[in-house]
Amino acid sequence: MSSSDVIQRLQQDADGLDFASLRADAIARAQELAGNIWTDYNLHDPGVTILEQLCFGLTELAYQTRVPVADYLANERGLIDFNHYALYKPHDIFPTRPITAEDYCKRLLDDIPEIDALQVATLATGEGYQACLYNISIKLLEPLTGPAYSDEQKQQVVRRVRSVFVKHRNLGEDLATVSIEESKPCFLRGVIETNGKRNQADIYADVFFQVARKISSNIRIERYETMAQQMDLADIFSGPLTQHGYIYSEHLNAHKSTKALEELTGLVAAIEGVKKVYRLELVDELGKPLDTQTIDNQSFFLKFPAEAQQQEWLKIDFNPGKTTDPAGVVKTRGDNIERLMEETRRALQKLEFEYRAFRNNKTNSTHFYPLPQGRTRRNSAYYSIQHHFPSVYGINAAGVPNHETAARKKQAQQLKAYLYPFEQLMANMLAHIQNLQHLFSLGERPNHSYFAEFLDNQHIPDFALLYHNKRIGLNDIQDIQARHDPATDRKSRALDTLLAIYGEEFSQEALLHFNYYHEAQPDYWAIDNKIRYLQHLVETSSGRSAAFDTSEAHWQASNLSSLHKKINILLGIQQLDSLVPLSQCFNNNQIHLVDDQLLDQVPDPTETDALTPNTDAQTVPALKAKQQEKLSQWSYTPNKSLTLCPAMIIEGTTIDAYRLQPVESGEAVAVYFYSQRLNRRRELKKADDRVQAISYVHKFKKIITDINAGAEGFYLLEHILLRPRGQQVNAEDSDFFDCRVSFIFPKWTARFANPAFRQFAEKTIANHMPAHLFPQIYWLDLPAMTDFDACYQPWLERLQQYEQQQLLHEDGNTEQLDRYAQQLRKCLAQYKPSAAYWI
Repeated sequence: MSSSDVIQRLQQDADGLDFASLRADAIARAQELAGNIWTDYNLHDPGVTILEQLCFGLTELAYQTRVPVADYLANERGLIDFNHYALYKPHDIFPTRPITAEDYCKRLLDDIPEIDALQVATLATGEGYQACLYNISIKLLEPLTGPAYSDEQKQQVVRRVRSVFVKHRNLGEDLATVSIEESKPCFLRGVIETNGKRNQADIYADVFFQVARKISSNIRIERYETMAQQMDLADIFSGPLTQHGYIYSEHLNAHKSTKALEELTGLVAAIEGVKKVYRLELVDELGKPLDTQTIDNQSFFLKFPAEAQQQEWLKIDFNPGKTTDPAGVVKTRGDNIERLMEETRRALQKLEFEYRAFRNNKTNSTHFYPLPQGRTRRNSAYYSIQHHFPSVYGINAAGVPNHETAARKKQAQQLKAYLYPFEQLMANMLAHIQNLQHLFSLGERPNHSYFAEFLDNQHIPDFALLYHNKRIGLNDIQDIQARHDPATDRKSRALDTLLAIYGEEFSQEALLHFNYYHEAQPDYWAIDNKIRYLQHLVETSSGRSAAFDTSEAHWQASNLSSLHKKINILLGIQQLDSLVPLSQCFNNNQIHLVDDQLLDQVPDPTETDALTPNTDAQTVPALKAKQQEKLSQWSYTPNKSLTLCPAMIIEGTTIDAYRLQPVESGEAVAVYFYSQRLNRRRELKKADDRVQAISYVHKFKKIITDINAGAEGFYLLEHILLRPRGQQVNAEDSDFFDCRVSFIFPKWTARFANPAFRQFAEKTIANHMPAHLFPQIYWLDLPAMTDFDACYQPWLERLQQYEQQQLLHEDGNTEQLDRYAQQLRKCLAQYKPSAAYWI
């Protein structure tokens, strides 16, 4: 007996935010605080009425907190800008770059539909460095009914394989050779019985197509729409993102997969319309059967029979069940054989066209799973609880009747004032709920993390008269909140939450110890670093071991490895997306760098004491917030050479390095740079007054800071790319190329000159390096970096030319490339890498 439908009984809120729970809790707290001296808690008591109205207002706030998050993130059309909140789509954040040989197979199969099967393997010649070099052997998807591939078409496929590999290769890896496996034709011979329910030519074409796919590669590719019903998105998008369907890992990169005849028999028996398979085998062009060993040791592809004798080898016909003798299954075909072959050819062309279209047409990976969408909604203004009070209280929209006394009207205003703190808190809470998305936005500057709403007559009836200052507004409310609002800390923790979604963290406790360039606003710098980390998370996470594309420009281009960008972010390096010549940082800013002898020796101890920061009159005061903001928007435009020395570069980023010395006569002030490390000074300018001197110091300090920030960066050199291309490598040199990379840093900036920061940088690199790669870290001075750049840039340009020639299938000039590589290696050998190994 089925139960009747009933209305579910109202249940209390699990969080205790329903009206009954709030009222009971409020009454209990009032009793605890006031005992029996305040009220008897009857319903007619005004205190209970006020308490109930406040509880009612809280229930509305509780409801607002349970609005779906998507509604708050959506715009006026209900759409969500996912990147704006670092909410990356599954097909963006789950996939990875190719890492294993199977991953490379998936990448190549997806990008090059002409490939039917392939093998990706490292060179096995006994030389250690060649463990990072790949050989790729491909088997083409042979046309079933059309003409075979021409030599030019084959070479075009080889070029595309090389192009795909160099664009998706990993650090410390490179491509050695690409070859096309030569395949021999084979044919089907046997007897197949049909049930007569399907066209004979369609069955013949289906048998031929499925057997051809089985013996050619045995690789399974399914449409994403089908996979979405069987697997989770995290599993579907595991490995490289393929645009043409989901590629199973089974049978990928197999040397030779056995195609047992029993497998073919079972495959054909499962085809619609096939009743029984009596005999099935593969034969060569002469009709000689191919055994399993022959099939495994050689590459074959199924060929559609063209000759009359070959067309007789596979017999597919209807048996009405009159005989069990296979010979009795076949009816005399006579002239019908040509018509059957022609119909089969057309059916086979259709199957082949559909398969090639599937391999060529990209699938939009967002079509088979829905993305969250919000509902279009408007932020509602706070609606005062005073509207719900009985009219006798005189505080709702009706107010106090005109005939009432002035004392009665004052009492109503007193009650409004009494309720104001509670209402302001609830109004602020509503504003906070409706603006919470700004806290997680990557484009919002965290000036405040608490939000407020200014209450006036539109919110509370006749309320504005109670404000003592008639000019008070929202800014005043926000200023009060700002005293208790740790905006940057809350913004930082909100970004930590977004990072935690992806299993990432970015603790900058150690990095902030080396905050030489953002002394005025270190918290904003830390937040900017986290935002940069989130904005590049897809690239640095999915391609954490990805290398740069050797066929494209690398010098002064954004063609950087993902690890390079990630280390830039983790070290707070300003230059992120472009590789610039580090030795030219001073020339680009028209900086004339001279020796520290530019500084004058301090004449005597008394003058030295006068220049110490203990004297308030001679220290440079910090700028106020508005002055600092104005200065941050100012940039130095060099119109003439500026002479600096290394001490100014290293120590000039802190305000403690500058002194103000009043001139004996008048209001003029001399500005000095003072190096505490060298105990030397240099007069920079004589200003007309103290204000001008202070302004000059802060601008000069900003120039030094910007020069330092712009000069920071590093080169990431993969040793495998320096290998000789035109000659054999000595066994003793193979260790240099095997799984090694070098990081080349300048050591003349304020941070990079600090040994503690160098140690921090080296440890950061070690923590984020792929486990199989060994990093060597160099810290070069300006002359050494200039020599290195002179070797590094020509080698990069020649490497790009060589790769482009390989893509065009031209013979590259290996002699010239090897010569540049040898020069760069000799240059690097002159310098000693860091002896600290963070393993």
